[in-house]
Amino acid sequence: MVKLVENLLLTNSLDSNIELFKEILKSHEDINYRIIENIYDKKIRICLISVVGMIDKELIYKSIIKPIILTNIQGIDYSKRYFQRKIVRHLRKKEKSSCKDFC
Repeated sequence: MVKLVENLLLTNSLDSNIELFKEILKSHEDINYRIIENIYDKKIRICLISVVGMIDKELIYKSIIKPIILTNIQGIDYSKRYFQRKIVRHLRKKEKSSCKDFC
């Protein structure tokens, strides 16, 4: 039986939100939490939450982690939309996989 969690709200605090997810997912040992910080602006931090073994680590690094870490965004609109566009552009450059790659 699944116990429903009530009155859980995300906040503007990354650390508080990570703790919230850890509390919700505490019975799952295969959850990975990775905090990433921009090298030019330490206020820009994200947390990638993933299931161990279900992600392509190289693709995640090249498409998400590296742009967030290495993009010098000083003087640039670094809104969520900026990073989304940057990540989507990178993903579109990748070749599409066919079913035979997975079957």
